[in-house]
Amino acid sequence: MPSASVSTGLVRLPLAASPDDKPRLSAAAQATKQRLYVTLEGDWSSMTRDAIQPRLMGVLDALSASHPDLDARIVLPSKGAWVAEHVAELEAVLSSPAESSALDAMFRQRKAMGLHTVDNVHMEAPCPPSLKSIGWDAEVCQRLPEGSYGAVVLGGTFDRLHGGHKLLLAMSCLAAKARLLIGVSEGPLLSDKTLGDVLLPFSQRRERLSHYLHSTRPGIEYEIVPIEDPFGPSIVDEALECIVVSRETEKGGASVNRRRAANGLRELHVEVVGLVGAEE
Repeated sequence: MPSASVSTGLVRLPLAASPDDKPRLSAAAQATKQRLYVTLEGDWSSMTRDAIQPRLMGVLDALSASHPDLDARIVLPSKGAWVAEHVAELEAVLSSPAESSALDAMFRQRKAMGLHTVDNVHMEAPCPPSLKSIGWDAEVCQRLPEGSYGAVVLGGTFDRLHGGHKLLLAMSCLAAKARLLIGVSEGPLLSDKTLGDVLLPFSQRRERLSHYLHSTRPGIEYEIVPIEDPFGPSIVDEALECIVVSRETEKGGASVNRRRAANGLRELHVEVVGLVGAEE
């Protein structure tokens, strides 16, 4: 198969880590020019978010290290039919010949739903046994891990999305049942940023962030707002239940809760997400 044969592709992995992951990801990345969607197939409700986080981190870490310029996106459980079936830009599923039976069922499902046709491009890579039989079960693949919250908040600059951003966003999406509020740094918060003068304007960062979120987990409300101080709406929004932070900004979660307590609001559960590779 020629290198970089499609602009936007999709590769399947089992939800449980497999020795076949790296060769499959490598082959799929080499065949994709711009954007690679990764599906992790299995029942997500059987795992906790603590168990899922290292799985997502491993996939993003592998792709960030080997193909840093590729836009890698992990497909998350969503309400209704599986998100990957609705990605308008998807050109091909990158697969091993052993997956043909499972993919035939998926292609029939797409046709029945009136979705656009995608190619099945074979790659030289092993196929885990589970992927030979698992089809695209829309009901199973919308189940969330246990312990989700109605409304979740996080914040950041989100200039050019890298693996660390994507892990933070993925874990936030998995934590949110209905609403995800995202504060995007603006104004004074950018003055101390390295190369702050070359950051994309807020409108572009919001647009890119919105596309990323809707393409990986639709079905919930995304609210993307500019913030000019470290707290934004996190200290005044009564509906919030959880704040997601990285290990390096964990103290910020405690600061938010102190300000909420001063405002007479309930404390938020603080969910901490690790870093991908050496990214900060």
